[in-house]
Amino acid sequence: MADLVAGRPFITSTLFLAQSITKTMTALATLKLLAREGIALDEPVNRYLKEWTIPDNKFTEIVPVTFRMLLNHTAGFSNTYPDGCCGPKEPLPTLLQE
Repeated sequence: MADLVAGRPFITSTLFLAQSITKTMTALATLKLLAREGIALDEPVNRYLKEWTIPDNKFTEIVPVTFRMLLNHTAGFSNTYPDGCCGPKEPLPTLLQE
């Protein structure tokens, strides 16, 4: 059932949140790419970003954000937009908005 309280069944258009499975798939793809390109997990990410970079701040001046930090959630990024992002009919924020 898609909703036990309302008794609503799953149908072909029922939406599901991918939730945490995306973390595993993203980490695997990232590790494979880094290995293929010979890039270490502790390399600063900004060395490889082209069109957008992580803005400098008082924290990144001390320790630049690395691939390892992004993968283990210690880079200081949020996955929610301040207004409660993002429902199925809401636009996704841009990288700069996030």
